[in-house]
Amino acid sequence: MAGARERFFEQVDKQGHVPLLEHVSGTILLEIKDAGPERWYVTIRRGDVSVSHEGASPDCTIRTDGATFDAIIAGKLSAMPATLRGLLQVEGKVNLLVALQALFQPSEGAGKEPAAGYARRQS
Repeated sequence: MAGARERFFEQVDKQGHVPLLEHVSGTILLEIKDAGPERWYVTIRRGDVSVSHEGASPDCTIRTDGATFDAIIAGKLSAMPATLRGLLQVEGKVNLLVALQALFQPSEGAGKEPAAGYARRQS
């Protein structure tokens, strides 16, 4: 799934400016552990977003395994519940994890299941 991750980070980088994040500034280091650690830096400066493999000292570090990250970018798992389950380890400014969620746009067809807690009315 490394190809899906590359595409995800390319899409994030291409977004350029995200109005929803105009109040956010900081650098997030994502460490994805598979055979070896994969590192991505996502920098947000008042809504301007950039991605690279190198960066300044991060304000927030997020560590997870490849399967968990792949589920998040596919829209099958949300970052906050994954954190509460211990699938994501977050150090530093947790508000940047919340900001990062705004960048997760699942691929078409992903995450089409109804949200938990909502039942369909039987006719």
